[in-house]
Amino acid sequence: PYSAARRQWDPAARSAKHKLLRLMDRQTSRFVTRFHSVSHAVADDNQRRLGVHPDRVRIVHRGRDVARLQSVTVADVARVREELGLDDETPTLLNVGRLVPQKGQRTLLQMMTQLRRSGVRAKLLVAGDGPLRPELTEAIARDNLREEVLLLGTRRDVPALLKACDALVFPSHYEGLPGALVESMLSRTPIIASNIPMHREFIDDGQMGLLVEASSAYDLATAVTRLIQQPESAAQMAAAAQRRAMNLFDIDVVVAQMESLFSETAELRKSG
Repeated sequence: PYSAARRQWDPAARSAKHKLLRLMDRQTSRFVTRFHSVSHAVADDNQRRLGVHPDRVRIVHRGRDVARLQSVTVADVARVREELGLDDETPTLLNVGRLVPQKGQRTLLQMMTQLRRSGVRAKLLVAGDGPLRPELTEAIARDNLREEVLLLGTRRDVPALLKACDALVFPSHYEGLPGALVESMLSRTPIIASNIPMHREFIDDGQMGLLVEASSAYDLATAVTRLIQQPESAAQMAAAAQRRAMNLFDIDVVVAQMESLFSETAELRKSG
């Protein structure tokens, strides 16, 4: 993406190389038969910045194997909770993503400090790896968060983690269509996410999850506290999010849409 948010949170996006790539994309875009975008928000942004006419863009969302996500068993969840030392009294939060500034994990650590000051007990699991890991590890030690925050590294059992936790907390500053959000919706895990266009497209605030200011540790902590104190409301929002996700992200639906896109593009090339 060439969005202002990316330029703010990704140092590479402020480089001369990135500006050159944008110019090249803009110049070569006229030779493209069809563009595929994973969300309307991404399509709108790139149409504007690259000068692409909307008629040349098709929206097909990311898909997920629903059966795989729903095949998580009680034993799988118990195994994960035992491995990570989770107890039934402490609400457990999950973040999934690369450890990079874009994903907002720095703010998550501030959120945990804010929760502690408010007297709210919670545990945060961060699944993923990346260049920010040394900085986050140092911050966890400095702020005495070793008991509250676990950096899990790369995991192959995210579906089980989603079922084992009480909420996904996802304060990204920009996205396309994040797989973690899709999987959380399909898994019926309550969601707290940043209030950015890509998330608003799929999450109705207060009905399918809670959307907050990405850079505000206070707002994130307030949303976490609300979900902890209102479990029935959290469950209702998660169920509504799952119903929407089933209609949008089922892999069979997405594959059919991609096949249609390929067929349309091939026919245009033949007739062009």
